[in-house]
Amino acid sequence: MTSQYILHNAKIFTVDQANPWAEALIIEGNRIKAVGSNDELLAAADPETPRIDIGGRLVLPGLCDAHIHLYYWALARKQVSLATCDSLNSMLEIIYQWAGKIPPGAWLSGWGWNEGTWPEQSMPTREDLDQVTGPHRPAIFWRSDMHAAVVNSAALRTADIQESSPDPAGGLIGRDPDGIPNGL
Repeated sequence: MTSQYILHNAKIFTVDQANPWAEALIIEGNRIKAVGSNDELLAAADPETPRIDIGGRLVLPGLCDAHIHLYYWALARKQVSLATCDSLNSMLEIIYQWAGKIPPGAWLSGWGWNEGTWPEQSMPTREDLDQVTGPHRPAIFWRSDMHAAVVNSAALRTADIQESSPDPAGGLIGRDPDGIPNGL
């Protein structure tokens, strides 16, 4: 036997252009079986079917999280887009072009690189970024999944990250074989 219940006395947005609003719905298992008026659905239901009075509240269809980190995506619209980079060299070329367009000393930031799709599959480092950003302009670039970032030497200085700096709680400061922060 399938579990069934009725939500009624609701303001239900149906997403059906022909009938955009309803007052009640019957749920069977994990699916909506019927949508309609209170009178129609309450009269049609078995007397044993549990009824939940929503009290006139709004009921919306489920929303699917596309997992795009909307806030960061919106910020990135004004930053260096690195999503099309197909190598470390192409990443550095794009950053170099952007670096020439912003005021000296202003932070340079962006996102979208993914070394997993590059032929060399190596992570960028502060030394790579220093070549195209210069020694005084702080820069940070987030990986496509936003779970890693690379910064240049100016950003490391600004954040006072040194060889003796401890890893942050839940994170990791990338280091070269000598223990010096490498920008990751």
